[in-house]
Order: sequence, then structure tokens, then C-alpha cells
Amino acid sequence: MASSRKKARDEELHGIIEAQQKITNALERLHVEDPNRIPTMRERISDSIVNFIGSWTFILFQTIVMFLWVLVNTVGYFVFDKFPFILLNLILSSEAAFSFPLVLMAQKRMEAKDRARSIDAYKGVLHMEELLKDLHGKIEKRNKNGKFE
Repeated sequence: MASSRKKARDEELHGIIEAQQKITNALERLHVEDPNRIPTMRERISDSIVNFIGSWTFILFQTIVMFLWVLVNTVGYFVFDKFPFILLNLILSSEAAFSFPLVLMAQKRMEAKDRARSIDAYKGVLHMEELLKDLHGKIEKRNKNGKFE
């Protein structure tokens, strides 16, 4: 009875190890960008623009510019964009059209870095699991033989 349970447990562990090996092989086949590589000049410029666009400084600057734009064009003597503020809408639409792809590219790079980190973490977990299985096997041998190998 005990030997059949042990045999079933060994078969189950063997299946788990095979499944983990298949997952590891599949992960290694994925094209993963090296998270430590130096970004290109374009990527650095894009990241700095995206960092500025996502800052409170930019939000405050844009709020002040829009407030002054509306104030000058409603109360001021030099009106260059009357009430529906078509020029302001054009500028804001252009800004959105140019900033959106930059944000998407930055997110794509961050996603690639995160994917590489999670694959490394998963491989570390698999390694630790193998070490624990080895340790567990040694403890079982010790319990059977009365000595540690």
C-alpha cells in the first residue's frame, strides 16, 4: 500500500517536473528584450517627453496656458482666436495625436522589461523548487537510513 502511494507520488512529481521543463523551454523560446540594454537616443528622447507629459508640471503649465489663451481671446484687445477657440482645439488635438504614440512606445518598452523580469523570477522559483526537492529527498534518505548524506 505504501509503495503504491510512493509510486503514484513519484509519477506525479515526474509529471510536474516535465510540465515545468516544457514551460521553461517555451519561455526561453520567447523573444525577450534584454532589460539591461542601453536605450537608443530616440528611446531616451521619447521617454523624457513621456515623463514630462505625465508630470504635474506639464498639467499645471497646460492649465495656465489654456486659461491665459481663453482670457486673452475673450477679454483682451488682441483677439486671435474667437469663442469656439478653433485654433486652441487644433493645437490640443495635435498634441494628443503626437503624445499618444510616444506613450504607447514607452508602455511597450516597460512591458518588455517587466516580461523579462518575470521570466527571470519564474526561473529562480523553479531553481529553488528543485533545490527544495533535493533537500526533501536527502531528508527522506536520512529518515530511512538514520544518517544524512
